[in-house]
Amino acid sequence: MNKVKGFQDTIDWYNNNAKEYAIASAKYPTIQNLEQFISVLPKNGKVLDAGCGAGRATNFLQKHGFQAVGLDLSEGLIQVAKEQYPQCAFAVGDLRFLPFEDSIFDGICSEGSLLHMETIEDVEKVVQEFERVLKPQGIVYILVKAQMGNNKTAFVSDKISAQGRFFQYFTKREVEDLLKARFKVESIKQYNETEVDPKGREDTDWIIALGRKE
Repeated sequence: MNKVKGFQDTIDWYNNNAKEYAIASAKYPTIQNLEQFISVLPKNGKVLDAGCGAGRATNFLQKHGFQAVGLDLSEGLIQVAKEQYPQCAFAVGDLRFLPFEDSIFDGICSEGSLLHMETIEDVEKVVQEFERVLKPQGIVYILVKAQMGNNKTAFVSDKISAQGRFFQYFTKREVEDLLKARFKVESIKQYNETEVDPKGREDTDWIIALGRKE
């Protein structure tokens, strides 16, 4: 396996494998988690899909009546998202420096995006940006992979490419503390992937959390 340095090479991986990743990610069961998120959003609210990938969650949000905007740093994935979901709005951008004004979103969906940040400082910067662009009482939804062993980070290969991607794992306490620093924690849960997908990985846990800007 070719080694990657971290965040930037992982973005390059998504650029180089955008179409293949779009096909593979369409099978992920995590879309079910969005039901809880949208249940607490105002009708027709404006929602940011932060780290939207190939746009599946953005499309889901748009179909449910929200004004959805998908943002990702991978130009390749954004191109695929625009081709697959031309009715949705997409843009290229860095989650650490969101290209939006203050207090304009009713909700932010961050599904599997924080886990590619190289450092906790980067993660904290993203969460700070989430708070900035959310309206008062706005909701942030975060989904990350749980730390299952001693390794805090890893380079993970898959069937798509021989090159690995960088992942940072989180404990439930870490996610709770990240949110508490800027939001009121509405809910937080750790679950095994097999709980939502019978064919899921038994060695993979996810952490899902909702926070509200006060």
